Amino acid sequence: MKKILFSLLMVTLLIGTAMVGWSQTTSKPIELNFAIADPPIHYEVKGVYAVWAREVEKRTGGRVKITLYPGQTLGKQGEQYDLILKGAAHLTILVGPQYPGRFPLSDVFNLPFLIPPDGPNSPGKAIRDMVHEKYLIPIHFKDVKVLWKGRYQPNVIQMAKKPVRTLENIKGRIIGFPGGKIIPAFIMALGASPEQSPAPEVYTNLEKGIIDGQVLPFETQMAFKLFEVAKFVTMTNQGSAAKCLAMNKQTWDSLPPDIQKIIEDMNPWAEELMYKVGMAAFQRVSGVSEKAGVEKIELSPAERARWVKAAKPVEKDWVAEVDAKGFPATAMYNDILELLGER
Repeated sequence: MKKILFSLLMVTLLIGTAMVGWSQTTSKPIELNFAIADPPIHYEVKGVYAVWAREVEKRTGGRVKITLYPGQTLGKQGEQYDLILKGAAHLTILVGPQYPGRFPLSDVFNLPFLIPPDGPNSPGKAIRDMVHEKYLIPIHFKDVKVLWKGRYQPNVIQMAKKPVRTLENIKGRIIGFPGGKIIPAFIMALGASPEQSPAPEVYTNLEKGIIDGQVLPFETQMAFKLFEVAKFVTMTNQGSAAKCLAMNKQTWDSLPPDIQKIIEDMNPWAEELMYKVGMAAFQRVSGVSEKAGVEKIELSPAERARWVKAAKPVEKDWVAEVDAKGFPATAMYNDILELLGER
């Protein structure tokens, strides 16, 4: 009798274990949508965002599935942060200057010649991390969950028909900028006229002559096919916006703790992936642009010094303006100078 009872108990345990395993493997995955402004052909969409989404699915054992919606499918570039807040999207790439006046401290990365470009273990990366952790996340981005962070490649000036080789060449020109207040202030300091022109609209704006040129990273030559309309690129290598992956906070809080840990542990990997993909893209873009007849113009050291001098007042004016709005711009600026060894 005891043997029969023991056998029945073992069968019950085996069936129960099998049912639990079956339930775990057949349970519906957590599905998240990822709103992206960049077009599907953009190298970061294919080489970073899609790769990261697949890696999340892999590392969570299929428990999380992320669907990408590139090309402003879920909303225009300037609407995507609000999509996150409303829960209409779960994830997006948050770029502060694309929301003029909303995240003023985030404009610091666009100061023309202050913060060096990103790179592993570089001063630029140390500054980017410090600014986010000490200022942007607790002050501006507290309503979302910030995951990994990055930065666009240095900005350059892309001209449609007339090259810019000296300061004199840009005076009186209409130059587009993607957002924020610093780049337009810089454009005016050079003697040109700024016109807001979001990245997805630059091709049309250049083609139609609405703008004479555009301040954007060099990689957009290929990402937005600007090599077809912007035939002269002045390699000013100036400041460029930072970005971060943001998630709806309620969505983040609803994830199981083990999944939260898996995703957060992936942040260093994702940041390194973004850097490597960006550098590889730069090399590819250089080849494509050269074949398309685009001229890359390098400023001489003496000419570059003229540009740096012209841009210096932009830093002081920006700090004073943001301080006046009640934000700690001076404190942040001094922290940056300290990391640069200039204090």
